[in-house]
Amino acid sequence: MINLNRFDLISLRLFVAVVDGGSLTAGADRFGVSLPAASKRITELEQHCGMALLQRGQRGVTATPEGQTLHRHAIEVIARLEQLVQAVDDLQSGATGHLRLCANPSAFGGFLPSVLAEYARRIRRW
Repeated sequence: MINLNRFDLISLRLFVAVVDGGSLTAGADRFGVSLPAASKRITELEQHCGMALLQRGQRGVTATPEGQTLHRHAIEVIARLEQLVQAVDDLQSGATGHLRLCANPSAFGGFLPSVLAEYARRIRRW
Protein backbone atom coordinates (compact mmCIF):
# COMPACT_ATOMS: atom_id res chain seq x y z
CA MET A 1 0.00 0.00 0.00
CA ILE A 2 1.20 3.50 -0.82
CA ASN A 3 2.09 5.73 2.12
CA LEU A 4 0.06 8.93 1.80
CA ASN A 5 2.62 10.83 3.86
CA ARG A 6 5.27 10.22 1.19
CA PHE A 7 3.43 12.32 -1.41
CA ASP A 8 4.67 15.87 -1.35
CA LEU A 9 3.23 18.92 -3.03
CA ILE A 10 6.50 19.93 -4.65
CA SER A 11 6.89 16.61 -6.46
CA LEU A 12 3.26 16.61 -7.58
CA ARG A 13 3.53 20.16 -8.92
CA LEU A 14 6.80 19.29 -10.64
CA PHE A 15 5.23 16.17 -12.17
CA VAL A 16 2.40 18.27 -13.60
CA ALA A 17 4.92 20.77 -14.99
CA VAL A 18 6.95 17.96 -16.61
CA VAL A 19 3.90 16.35 -18.22
CA ASP A 20 2.51 19.70 -19.37
CA GLY A 21 5.92 20.76 -20.70
CA GLY A 22 6.57 17.46 -22.46
CA SER A 23 10.08 17.07 -21.07
CA LEU A 24 12.00 16.97 -17.82
CA THR A 25 13.96 20.03 -18.95
CA ALA A 26 10.83 22.06 -19.69
CA GLY A 27 9.25 21.00 -16.39
CA ALA A 28 12.39 21.82 -14.42
CA ASP A 29 12.64 25.23 -16.09
CA ARG A 30 8.97 25.99 -15.52
CA PHE A 31 9.21 24.91 -11.91
CA GLY A 32 12.54 26.63 -11.28
CA VAL A 33 14.70 23.64 -10.30
CA SER A 34 17.74 22.04 -11.86
CA LEU A 35 17.34 19.15 -14.28
CA PRO A 36 19.09 16.66 -11.94
CA ALA A 37 16.84 17.71 -9.05
CA ALA A 38 13.73 17.34 -11.21
CA SER A 39 14.86 13.94 -12.47
CA LYS A 40 15.54 12.74 -8.93
CA ARG A 41 12.15 13.88 -7.66
CA ILE A 42 10.30 12.24 -10.56
CA THR A 43 12.26 9.01 -10.10
CA GLU A 44 11.44 9.02 -6.37
CA LEU A 45 7.76 9.63 -7.18
CA GLU A 46 7.77 6.67 -9.58
CA GLN A 47 9.49 4.49 -6.98
CA HIS A 48 6.96 5.53 -4.35
CA CYS A 49 4.08 4.70 -6.69
CA GLY A 50 5.76 1.47 -7.75
CA MET A 51 5.27 2.12 -11.46
CA ALA A 52 6.56 4.12 -14.38
CA LEU A 53 4.68 7.39 -14.68
CA LEU A 54 6.59 8.75 -17.66
CA GLN A 55 7.71 7.21 -20.89
CA ARG A 56 11.06 8.76 -21.68
CA GLY A 57 12.22 9.23 -25.25
CA GLN A 58 14.67 11.23 -27.32
CA ARG A 59 12.07 13.94 -27.92
CA GLY A 60 10.92 14.30 -24.33
CA VAL A 61 8.48 12.49 -22.10
CA THR A 62 4.86 11.43 -22.24
CA ALA A 63 2.74 10.22 -19.38
CA THR A 64 2.05 6.51 -19.21
CA PRO A 65 -1.60 5.57 -18.65
CA GLU A 66 -0.79 5.45 -14.92
CA GLY A 67 0.95 8.80 -15.22
CA GLN A 68 -2.09 10.29 -16.94
CA THR A 69 -4.21 9.20 -13.99
CA LEU A 70 -1.75 10.72 -11.51
CA HIS A 71 -1.56 13.89 -13.62
CA ARG A 72 -5.33 14.34 -13.57
CA HIS A 73 -5.57 13.79 -9.82
CA ALA A 74 -2.51 15.94 -9.08
CA ILE A 75 -4.13 18.85 -10.92
CA GLU A 76 -7.25 18.43 -8.79
CA VAL A 77 -5.22 18.28 -5.55
CA ILE A 78 -3.22 21.37 -6.50
CA ALA A 79 -6.38 23.27 -7.44
CA ARG A 80 -8.01 22.43 -4.11
CA LEU A 81 -4.89 23.54 -2.22
CA GLU A 82 -4.91 26.82 -4.16
CA GLN A 83 -8.54 27.29 -3.09
CA LEU A 84 -7.48 26.63 0.51
CA VAL A 85 -4.75 29.27 0.25
CA GLN A 86 -7.25 31.77 -1.17
CA ALA A 87 -9.71 31.03 1.63
CA VAL A 88 -7.03 31.55 4.29
CA ASP A 89 -5.91 34.76 2.60
CA ASP A 90 -9.51 35.97 2.62
CA LEU A 91 -9.84 35.17 6.32
CA GLN A 92 -6.62 37.03 7.10
CA SER A 93 -7.82 40.10 5.22
CA GLY A 94 -11.21 40.03 6.91
CA ALA A 95 -13.18 39.14 3.81
CA THR A 96 -16.36 37.19 4.41
CA GLY A 97 -19.00 35.82 2.11
CA HIS A 98 -19.12 35.80 -1.66
CA LEU A 99 -20.44 38.17 -4.26
CA ARG A 100 -21.68 36.59 -7.48
CA LEU A 101 -22.43 38.70 -10.49
CA CYS A 102 -24.22 37.92 -13.66
CA ALA A 103 -23.77 40.47 -16.41
CA ASN A 104 -23.16 40.71 -20.10
CA PRO A 105 -19.65 41.29 -21.50
CA SER A 106 -20.25 44.98 -22.17
CA ALA A 107 -21.14 45.55 -18.49
CA PHE A 108 -17.99 43.74 -17.35
CA GLY A 109 -15.90 45.80 -19.74
CA GLY A 110 -17.81 49.04 -19.26
CA PHE A 111 -19.34 50.49 -16.12
CA LEU A 112 -19.10 47.50 -13.76
CA PRO A 113 -15.40 47.82 -12.78
CA SER A 114 -15.93 51.33 -11.40
CA VAL A 115 -19.10 50.27 -9.57
CA LEU A 116 -17.27 47.32 -8.00
CA ALA A 117 -14.30 49.49 -7.05
CA GLU A 118 -16.64 51.91 -5.25
CA TYR A 119 -18.37 48.97 -3.54
CA ALA A 120 -14.98 47.63 -2.35
CA ARG A 121 -14.00 51.05 -0.99
CA ARG A 122 -17.26 51.33 0.95
CA ILE A 123 -17.10 47.90 2.56
CA ARG A 124 -13.50 48.48 3.69
CA ARG A 125 -14.66 51.49 5.71
CA TRP A 126 -17.10 49.38 7.75
